[in-house]
Amino acid sequence: MLRITPDSNNVLYLVNDYTADTVDLYVAPIAGGTDPKKLNGMLSSGGEVDSYTLRQYLISSDSSYVVYSAIESTTSFSELYAVNIDGTEEQKLNDILPSLSEVVSFNIDEFSDKVVYTQQNLENMEMYSVNRDGTRRVLLSNTSSRDRALLTGDGRVVFQADINGTDGIFVMSVTGGEISTVLAILSDRKVYGFELSPTGKTIFVRGDIRQYGIIEVFQYDI
Repeated sequence: MLRITPDSNNVLYLVNDYTADTVDLYVAPIAGGTDPKKLNGMLSSGGEVDSYTLRQYLISSDSSYVVYSAIESTTSFSELYAVNIDGTEEQKLNDILPSLSEVVSFNIDEFSDKVVYTQQNLENMEMYSVNRDGTRRVLLSNTSSRDRALLTGDGRVVFQADINGTDGIFVMSVTGGEISTVLAILSDRKVYGFELSPTGKTIFVRGDIRQYGIIEVFQYDI
């Protein structure tokens, strides 16, 4: 997987080191002149920077840092990291994980420069926001029912969860606080997916919301 920084100065890519049995993340200047630099920390044998759909590394909009998930230790579970584009100041973003837990998805909120991530535990999924430097980690939801949260681009996050016995789609600030209900889902109905409009003001939901077994697409303003 190869990506270009938004400022078009650098290219990032994954390298499979068969000798060390690792998959590492590298950056190299497009103009050349210097050697590629490894961005992730030391990986144990079998460790890797993730390339799964919801855990692909992300580059900040100002091209200054990268957020990625990786198995950097012998735990065999993915954790979340941020590092400057020049390889300095690597920082783990998640707290100490409970046994058999891991980070399953993440995104960068460009409005607030925070990282929002979802952590899969044995009994539940938790959603957090955290500063790029690992400070001000805030638990946003501990009843998330889908491993993907969407960011509106104006400092809000949209997610599916069970709150006070109601399964639904909700929206809140990435810094925490009041939660607003976008859609309450009846117990015998199911949401199969949802997407945001490019403006971040409207959400499109696919599911049998109106009639059991009849899957349709619905639009809601947020």
